[in-house]
Amino acid sequence: MFTIRSFWWSTVRHFARSNLAVMVGVALATAVISGALIVGDSVRASLRTLSLQRLGQVDHVVRGPRFFRQDLATQFSGSELKTVAPAIIVAGSVQTGHAKFQGSRRAGHVEVYGVDAAFWKLAEVEAPPTGMAISRRLAEQLQLKVGDKVSLVVEIPATIPRDALLGEREETVVELPTQISRIFTDDEMPGRFGLNPSQQLPLNAFVDLEELQTQLNLQYVPESKRRKEPEKPARINALFLQTAPHETDRLSPKFAE
Repeated sequence: MFTIRSFWWSTVRHFARSNLAVMVGVALATAVISGALIVGDSVRASLRTLSLQRLGQVDHVVRGPRFFRQDLATQFSGSELKTVAPAIIVAGSVQTGHAKFQGSRRAGHVEVYGVDAAFWKLAEVEAPPTGMAISRRLAEQLQLKVGDKVSLVVEIPATIPRDALLGEREETVVELPTQISRIFTDDEMPGRFGLNPSQQLPLNAFVDLEELQTQLNLQYVPESKRRKEPEKPARINALFLQTAPHETDRLSPKFAE
């Protein structure tokens, strides 16, 4: 006798292989999607952790293509900001020995930071002694150790673009002889500090802010009535800001340019 139940069982037996293939396909697709979601969350958490380790206590960054007055840092200070660290960020290179002598080594694309005590407070590390502090990756690339003498070469900021007709083309870089005072490990914030999101550890070099300003002719110059020269304020091109605890949002650090 033909019934709906018998018809259903006949259909299941007849299409058993096809139904089994569909069930296996659905199970595999579900497993793949679930695994991708789990891995995605894990990768997102890992990238977030790496970003926070790179930034330390820095919540906001103000950076411009031109240099501005350093006393702007005092104007930023207020109840909503806990720490304001002025800085100079320029690209440079580090060289050991003299370029004309055999055996000298050179590393390019180095991020050079001119910082003061406020930055080391944000980095939560003790300020290094006089000289230049570098990251572990830069030290290994040049085979450097604490106490080695090197030359830091950075580009002199041009008032007029060098590709312009009246642009300065003669002296474009300045060489700063210095000594390695400290090498930061990868676990320390300065050893992996960077504003560009990348999984590769950066080549960082940290020098005293006032010393770098002097070398780049960006230091404070008082008014000279004898030479009839106006006062020139000290200049920087970046500010690192730490917000007050109740305003801190560590999930999404903000950058301004």
